Amino acid sequence: MSRALVVLGASGHAKMVIEAARSQGSYEPTVCLSATTVNQSHLLGVPIRLETRALLTELQHAGYWAIVAIGDNQIRRKLQDQLDLVGFPVATIVAKGAWLSPSASLGAGSVLMPNSTVGAESQVGRGVIVNTNASVDHDCEIADFAHIAPGGHLAGNVIVESEVFCGVGTSVIPHKRIGACATVGAGAVVVRDVPPGECWVGCPARPLQLLRRLAS
Repeated sequence: MSRALVVLGASGHAKMVIEAARSQGSYEPTVCLSATTVNQSHLLGVPIRLETRALLTELQHAGYWAIVAIGDNQIRRKLQDQLDLVGFPVATIVAKGAWLSPSASLGAGSVLMPNSTVGAESQVGRGVIVNTNASVDHDCEIADFAHIAPGGHLAGNVIVESEVFCGVGTSVIPHKRIGACATVGAGAVVVRDVPPGECWVGCPARPLQLLRRLAS
């Protein structure tokens, strides 16, 4: 029997999470919570309500599970930390068509979207998004609240630290590390370690600041 699921978020990413949860079959999205007023009453047939502490407490006592369906890594971390603090059970979603190796691990609040892959003995932390058609090969480490965008590919033994964003179509060669809170731009090819907090773009990927200086 499916568990009732509250979806924190009411935007495009929440639509993907709702459909991924439905395809998995373990959870039934029953209500979406939005921190702000929106111009629609439902999202893919799921009613939208204004998020309040009282409502969350009510849903928790009613036996709901929760998933934070917000693409921004820092906001997702903040909301999931709040859920953990009050003991609200957090779902882990693997969409139909995604593949999670039997030897890999996937933390609470993480979502594998359709046609994504997590390979042998990879470790994926809490609140991670491995988006549509993205792949994480063997022995990778993906820290909490990172996001591998659609079509992103990590070769074996890549380390992605917390709150990293790898944009659409990024590629990372084996044994590279992407530092905490770094951004890798769409289509970038990472062949060197990316320091924490930096934004790298291009093929091969280089610091955006450096490219701007070269262009000036």
